Amino acid sequence: MENPFVYHSLASGVSFCNRAKEIETIIRYARTSHNLLIYSHRRFGKSSLILKAFDVIKKADLDIRTIHIDLFGTLSEQDFCIKLHEGLSQLEGSMQKLLKFFGRGVKQLNFTLGIEALFRDGGMPFTTTLEARDLEVLLSDLMKIINHYAEKCRLIIALDEFQEVAAYSGGRFEKILRAYIQTQNRVSYIFAGSQQHLLSEMFSDKSRAFYNLADTLLLPTIEEKEYLMWLSDLFSQNNIRIPHGFIREIINQFKNHPMLIQRFFHQLWEILPKKKQINNQILEEIANGIELQMLQAKELDYQNLWQTLTLNQKRTIKLILLSGGKKMFSITNLVRAGISATSILDRALKSLVANDVIYKNGNYCLYDVLFEKWLKKRLTY
Repeated sequence: MENPFVYHSLASGVSFCNRAKEIETIIRYARTSHNLLIYSHRRFGKSSLILKAFDVIKKADLDIRTIHIDLFGTLSEQDFCIKLHEGLSQLEGSMQKLLKFFGRGVKQLNFTLGIEALFRDGGMPFTTTLEARDLEVLLSDLMKIINHYAEKCRLIIALDEFQEVAAYSGGRFEKILRAYIQTQNRVSYIFAGSQQHLLSEMFSDKSRAFYNLADTLLLPTIEEKEYLMWLSDLFSQNNIRIPHGFIREIINQFKNHPMLIQRFFHQLWEILPKKKQINNQILEEIANGIELQMLQAKELDYQNLWQTLTLNQKRTIKLILLSGGKKMFSITNLVRAGISATSILDRALKSLVANDVIYKNGNYCLYDVLFEKWLKKRLTY
């Protein structure tokens, strides 16, 4: 069996662990054409979850078609339209069918035959080009295609890294986009992203266009018991038995973080078959070696991140580690961290949250569990 663990790409097939409840939720919203906001920590598996749910929908032969659009790196309304335009090609597997829907009263979409682009399901090679003389007309054309297609079957459209939209034009584009979305009765939208503070502002602030446009699903950690069953089953298929206590320890060390657990067990999978004997001492030595390799791989990134932080931000991070993110504004904790005023701490916390270095979930925590391990090896306490 090939190594089933992945950490640089999306998890699918045997590499995907559980998320049964979340998949069921996505399908339920798709069936009723309601919108869902999904956010999670970075590299927490939200894109893998969406694509897994879409795969389940396809295999169940439901009367629902799916579109996944990654908005990461888009800088403008035109970029959004280009991504949406490309995403529509996921609907049909032949040029003739797609042209039929693209050609219904649209004004700014042209088609060019070419050898460089192949439909993902086969068919004649072709590309489409956009004439963006008027972006609002262009968006209107794209939404007409969606509306026409929704007459045929329900649609679910995932807009991944949706927080990028907030930077386009100071909120103007959000208002234009909402005007279309709220009238589409047979279309369900998934708005997904990893920058929680930005998404929260977009959907919770009464002054913003997307206020209350979607229900919220905060992607939780995968439960220990689910990891345990999944990991034990995969290793047993390779004729390797790992003590459950060891698996639990690794899950807890990496705080149930999907990508880090995938990365650790990817490396463990490569090492264990070469060992003639496996006991607790050997597993502990291997685990320490893998963690060291993981830290070394991120050394330059973490050095650069640490150097970009101000002195007060560094002191604030140290305080989070010292206090466990609790009672941050107590005099005792301020003195321990060398922070002279609550206002300084407040500004540092807000800037670290805005830059996705930390988040607040009751207590303040670092986003990156591996970064936390790196800091604990270097900071003086």
